[in-house]
Amino acid sequence: MTRIIATLLLLCTTALAQTREDIGKIMLSVTLPPTMEGLTEAQQNQLDIKCIQLATRNGMATAGSSSFLLIPTVTILETNVADGGMKQITVVNAELNLTVAQTGTKTVFASATKKIRGSGATQEAAITNALSTISSSDATLTTFINTTKEKITDYYAQHCTDITHEADALMKRKEYEGALVMLLSVPNAATTCYPQAQKMAVTAYTAYENQYCSRQIQEARTLIAGRHFDSGLAVLRMVDPGCKCSKDASELISTTAAKVNAENKRAWDALLKVYSDEVALEHHRLDAITSIALSAYKSKRKR
Repeated sequence: MTRIIATLLLLCTTALAQTREDIGKIMLSVTLPPTMEGLTEAQQNQLDIKCIQLATRNGMATAGSSSFLLIPTVTILETNVADGGMKQITVVNAELNLTVAQTGTKTVFASATKKIRGSGATQEAAITNALSTISSSDATLTTFINTTKEKITDYYAQHCTDITHEADALMKRKEYEGALVMLLSVPNAATTCYPQAQKMAVTAYTAYENQYCSRQIQEARTLIAGRHFDSGLAVLRMVDPGCKCSKDASELISTTAAKVNAENKRAWDALLKVYSDEVALEHHRLDAITSIALSAYKSKRKR
């Protein structure tokens, strides 16, 4: 059990959504091998972009660092020079290999192989042409991505109890940011776990806010007193309407809205609307939860 939880902690502290739109999606990190024989740096960048497109256009999200790696390799199988009439044409046959593995354990979740072919005036041009044929709608590759999603989703479903228990333990230790990181890693496709994880994330966020909101209110007051309205607004955006400081926050927003110019007033009025609009509140919380968790994740990476 200890080993499973340690793996989950690594998994969850790296598989974090970068934006609200990415919440609920499975995250992949495209990771090319340190060296790939026969490919120039520009061609490796081309391969990287192709893999990102393959993942994102098939319902996944990509991040610079994730617990699940999408590892592409290209092997040049054969190079031939053919007579093209006025000039010779180089034809390259190659093999694209894609593997998805877990970062910590290197456990392989899915793999696929695809033959690609390209032509050009030189071998380099032919390889570039072959890479350009990699399509995010290719049947073999989309099947690979769908298989990957299913297996990773199953992984989360099977370990849901471990995730929620560990998140609860983090919350009891008042490590709310760590709990949020863990809970936000659960993809919405894990239907037996995702609702529970999202509900716990709101609980963790509210507890976090109750712990820090007094400090946030004081910081906002200081900024507003110095007429740093934009900075004050940014701080108040982090104060949840459901926390114990919500009344103080609402009053501060109302009084400040009366002091700012028309352009800034719209932003302050929009924030005030959050305190009475359920839809706005939901979006506000998603943004705030993601921001807190992402900040915690970046802090962990620096240490």
